[in-house]
Amino acid sequence: TPSTNYDVQFFDNGLQVDLVSGTNGAGTLILGGLDAGTYTNISVTDQTTVCQSNVLAGPVNLIDPGGVTIVLFNQLDPTTCGGSEGSIALSGLNSSTAYDVTYFDDGLQVDVTLTSSAGGQLLINNLDAGDYSSIRVIDTGSGCTSNTLTGPFTLSDPTSETIAFDSSNDPLTCGALDGQIVISGLTVSSTFTVDYDFNGSAVSTALSSDAGGLLTLG
Repeated sequence: TPSTNYDVQFFDNGLQVDLVSGTNGAGTLILGGLDAGTYTNISVTDQTTVCQSNVLAGPVNLIDPGGVTIVLFNQLDPTTCGGSEGSIALSGLNSSTAYDVTYFDDGLQVDVTLTSSAGGQLLINNLDAGDYSSIRVIDTGSGCTSNTLTGPFTLSDPTSETIAFDSSNDPLTCGALDGQIVISGLTVSSTFTVDYDFNGSAVSTALSSDAGGLLTLG
């Protein structure tokens, strides 16, 4: 509506912003004073009627002059459960340049300074399983900010073991404790925490699989 004041709400790189702005005679509302970043979920509410507009989901990317346009190059999952061997690689950066990198790991902001390779790629490593979002870089020399990769980019732990019953051996004599249960399907030569019930009582113990991926209880 022309010449009307509105409560404006939007998100700047994931952070909510609320302000008041008015339209001109043509009914156009201009959001000024914005820095480089990714703007999403823009909506306005008429201060007089309290009627709310639809939501412009975006994203709308504002990029500094000279700011690089980054893209996802690849992502690698952790190689161990609970490990931090995962990584996210970006491309489109300037060669051999230091960048302040900002991203969110499961909703928590992380800031780190990294240097791109000679080929203009940048590796964010030592990542555990989780959802990574709102990745952007700032050139430490020029201060120019890139676009933001909204994501999320999901890294997952390796698939858990699928075990199966292999065989069992009864105790050799009455009252003896030399019976065995063998399970298969485990990673070879690895140590596991094994949980089971013995006559209704919970037992937890650490055991190792052999070179064939078999693990023996008993």
